[in-house]
Amino acid sequence: QKTVRKATAAFSENAKIVAILTVPPGPGQDCNIRVYDISDGEPKQLGDVLTVELIDGLSVTGVGDSLLVDNDGDKVFIGSPLSNSSMGFRSGSIMVYHRRTTGSWFRKQIIYGQGVYDLFPEKMSLSRDGNVLSASSAFHSSQENVNLQHGAVYIYRMTQ
Repeated sequence: QKTVRKATAAFSENAKIVAILTVPPGPGQDCNIRVYDISDGEPKQLGDVLTVELIDGLSVTGVGDSLLVDNDGDKVFIGSPLSNSSMGFRSGSIMVYHRRTTGSWFRKQIIYGQGVYDLFPEKMSLSRDGNVLSASSAFHSSQENVNLQHGAVYIYRMTQ
């Protein structure tokens, strides 16, 4: 049994798929996600282990504060509100991974928060078909005034 710093689980909307993210206790170790089909009662791993590629300004401790998986287990959405971007410090991000038919995973895109201290995403939700993602930022503010936080909800349509 391995010791982990953090573990996050997410069920698909149809409750047939589960994604489990584990963050290791020490630096220099990989953050991994395993996706399982649990529809027959006995968990069956779908594809390879997904090793999360860390983006600028993100340590393993900031990965996976929110996690989503689609109904087929082909798409994983990893929310990391502590990540930095050109939009600012702690603007946050969502990393979108897709599973190839070979079982390997690739990062399809990164969606960034829109301002300093957005801590995006606070919450995420996925449509039944896995093609529409909503994500909120309770702390969204304008670049000019980070003290005026009015929040925001964003809707994204996934394209092929």
